[in-house]
Amino acid sequence: MQLSELIQEEVIKVGLTARDKWEAIDELVDVLVAAHEIRLADRMEVIEAVRIREHSYTTGLKYGLAVPHGSVDCVQEIVAALGTSAGGIPFESADGLPARLVLLLVIPKGSF
Repeated sequence: MQLSELIQEEVIKVGLTARDKWEAIDELVDVLVAAHEIRLADRMEVIEAVRIREHSYTTGLKYGLAVPHGSVDCVQEIVAALGTSAGGIPFESADGLPARLVLLLVIPKGSF
């Protein structure tokens, strides 16, 4: 599967309003709900899985990129949302720079 297959217009949010990585995760999960990629009833399961993963080790990479992700039972295939932030979002990145591009991945549990 290629990234271009996951990222369609309806799962892209330009201008995230999040002030920290936790708000960014919530905001991108809401993008997936609005795009009908995940059900509203599964919203908290997805948020919790991503937060648990984020607590184990930050997914803030270098060069303004963060890739928060989590594994859940409520999806059958990988779904993704992409957000941008002109000012950047603190993500405890390896290089200390804020994330300007955030790619949220929701992965079926047991697929990797």
